[in-house]
Amino acid sequence: MGALGEMATVWMLALGRVGGLFVFAPVLASVAIPARVRVLLAAVFAVVIYQGAASAAKRAGALPADTVSVAAAMIGEVSVGAAIGLIALLPIAGLQTGAAVLSQQIGFALGAVYNPALETESDPLSDLLSYLGLGVFMAMGGIEAMFIAVARSVEVLPPGAALSGGIGGAGPWGLVVPVFASGLEIALRVSAPVMAVMLLETVATSILSKTLPSLNVFSVGLGLKVVIGLGVLAASLAVIELVVDEEVGRVMRAVLRWSGGGGETLEP
Repeated sequence: MGALGEMATVWMLALGRVGGLFVFAPVLASVAIPARVRVLLAAVFAVVIYQGAASAAKRAGALPADTVSVAAAMIGEVSVGAAIGLIALLPIAGLQTGAAVLSQQIGFALGAVYNPALETESDPLSDLLSYLGLGVFMAMGGIEAMFIAVARSVEVLPPGAALSGGIGGAGPWGLVVPVFASGLEIALRVSAPVMAVMLLETVATSILSKTLPSLNVFSVGLGLKVVIGLGVLAASLAVIELVVDEEVGRVMRAVLRWSGGGGETLEP
């Protein structure tokens, strides 16, 4: 393979790793961003990390030499970028899961409408908490942290070595399971206060319906759920922000620690 061929191969592998980030990463993977813009961003950032990727690949001697090897290496590179994006997404997905549970409990899920910009159904409460999570993520430098992790990952996992586990380090896939558990924890911590109060409201309404049979519980219950649920949620917003801030920070530190050669660990 000539010098020009090696340069093209390294850039393609770098593009595969950066492009994988745009599969799951919060904000970057949004359908609201035109596909052409995402492709252009990935191509530009691949140029930015090219020099580091070329040096790491040369030291590791992992650069593929034939078409089949290049195709296999591209799969590995895309999986590395996608894993980093997925790890960053899971805390936000946990918050969205908790928001969906809250919407079901309070009754906002009945008013879900199709959002053509995001190509999905959503309701006002889910949108509110989703944007809260994305706002915290961006305010904490989550997008910058993902790009930094991809740029630094070429030292831990040189281009072409992804499928073999890397030279002197392992891939980020081991972080997916603990971060997934962290996302479920976010969903529980966000929805638990409202769910507990909604349970008490349901019990109280049931007792009231037995005590006053003439009372139409169905006409009163939904409005009562909305008022009580929104009140508890408003009182919990500061705590929800702290929970999201804590979990997103933990995940970003874990990804940056891995990309710096610190291993696949998620701090307690």
